[in-house]
Amino acid sequence: IQGSSVKVYLKGSSLPASTIRGVLRAAYSAHENPLVRQALANVDAAEILPADFSLSELIAVERRVANSPIRLPGWTGVATSIRANRVLVTFQDSTFLQSGARLLASIGVPAAATVLEIREPASLQAKWTDHIRPTGGGIEIVIGNESKKPGRTCVVGGVTSYCYYYTSGSLGYNVQTSDGTNYFLTASHIANVLYAGNGAVGDTVWQPFVGARGLYAPIGTISVNPAWDTGTACKINPLTGTNYDFCTTADAMLGAYIAGTSFSRKIGTSVTGGINGNVGSSSINNFYSVTAVLSPEYVNDTLHHDGNKSGKSTGTTSGQITSPMWEVPVAICWPQSDFCVKDHWLGLLNVGEVHATSTLGDSGGPVFTGFPNQGAPYAAMGILVAGSGAGNPCTGNACYFYFARWDMLEQRLGVGTLNPRTTIP
Repeated sequence: IQGSSVKVYLKGSSLPASTIRGVLRAAYSAHENPLVRQALANVDAAEILPADFSLSELIAVERRVANSPIRLPGWTGVATSIRANRVLVTFQDSTFLQSGARLLASIGVPAAATVLEIREPASLQAKWTDHIRPTGGGIEIVIGNESKKPGRTCVVGGVTSYCYYYTSGSLGYNVQTSDGTNYFLTASHIANVLYAGNGAVGDTVWQPFVGARGLYAPIGTISVNPAWDTGTACKINPLTGTNYDFCTTADAMLGAYIAGTSFSRKIGTSVTGGINGNVGSSSINNFYSVTAVLSPEYVNDTLHHDGNKSGKSTGTTSGQITSPMWEVPVAICWPQSDFCVKDHWLGLLNVGEVHATSTLGDSGGPVFTGFPNQGAPYAAMGILVAGSGAGNPCTGNACYFYFARWDMLEQRLGVGTLNPRTTIP
């Protein structure tokens, strides 16, 4: 769907276009989903285009790549592109791409069904440090635990001692369940990698004091954090030829506010947003209402809107939704430290991808779009969980961020519908 026009990709059919349009009209004119009816309102004028592959064939190719029985060195991701009628497979550099092409052929992946590109590996993203109350989406959060880091020491003032656990990210959304329970939503890896605790709960979450730079006040604790799947419960990582150490369809967790903490369901945006690989300004324009939750497919194919995110390090950045469903392998530090040793692999499954920049500290930040127009009020799509590329501007195929989709995170968290809307009906 492009604008008000509908394009239909059809493989190996000699049926006249009028017959195909009639079948589509019968299938979708009375569809139960009003968004589908709206999107296909002009199906009678659909443009019928030849396709080399059916969608099921492309999905089969994508799964063969993602579940490769052999190691694919330098592999950085895979997704099906309906518009291109191909499966996009990405590698770290040209050398890996060339060897990857040979390996893909050896496991029966047809070259004609794939497009190979170079893209940097994804890395977890964990500057909005302004001291803002009430708490709103996008601003800094810090997770702390006074436990010792096992086997890791710091030297402060010439004295060697144990390091404490601290890591920072961004608050995504304040959400409410159908029974009226309020939570804040952010990325689970912020807690899990902190000290190698899968499904870590109970840690304190802090935010900067108002008017007191460098000092932090507790706002809540991590309360709902389903453990990532591990080992043989995960798919094969084509980079290593073995199962991912951890995998998840939604790198998300919920926190409970402590009594007396004020919060807002609104999300902030930069005074100047970052596009074309640039970061957004560190100053905040304002906080805006959230009115709905939309799927990235609908946002991309029907609204034709960009994906946006706000986070403490790069502010608001925006770009095209390049894939609503992506698989990303990420090397993680376990536990996290100043001298990071990336010794585990996390498979981020069923994440959305946006062509825009992010960096460390943006993790957990809100991913949203304009609805019904490009500007506020906004609609939620998910939370940022990883990014690929760095720099300002970040150029070419280097700049991507990945987000846990709302439908996936609701399913994973298991507490029912999570409503981010500013006004609950």
